[in-house]
Amino acid sequence: VLTKENAFDFCPRPHALRRAFFDAYRGPDSPLAAVDAFVCNHPPALCEAYMPFNKSLLVVATVNLEFSRENEERWAEWLRSLRAIAANRRNVIAANNPYDAAYIRHFAGIEAEYIPSYCGYAARS
Repeated sequence: VLTKENAFDFCPRPHALRRAFFDAYRGPDSPLAAVDAFVCNHPPALCEAYMPFNKSLLVVATVNLEFSRENEERWAEWLRSLRAIAANRRNVIAANNPYDAAYIRHFAGIEAEYIPSYCGYAARS
């Protein structure tokens, strides 16, 4: 259902694609049935596809929030979705840098958790 051609922005028919994705992966025999939470980060708006599953969502902005939702209508829809996600206590809205946390606060009115990227695995020279 989601492909490399449509998963990035869900175009041309975003609501129909989200519905088709949910229909394809709902039910007790779905591989997603045992999932406790979904993590979305590149693009963070991919969490729109997982909203109907009624699972916890961790949205981590690692890029500008509007990434993949650049047209005005899709941007407004994504902000509404993000606010709905943030309204549920079991979900987390986060950013891996202070700039994107401030960006989320400015455009969505949501206080994002700051979760710095872990780079401890990189060798020092």
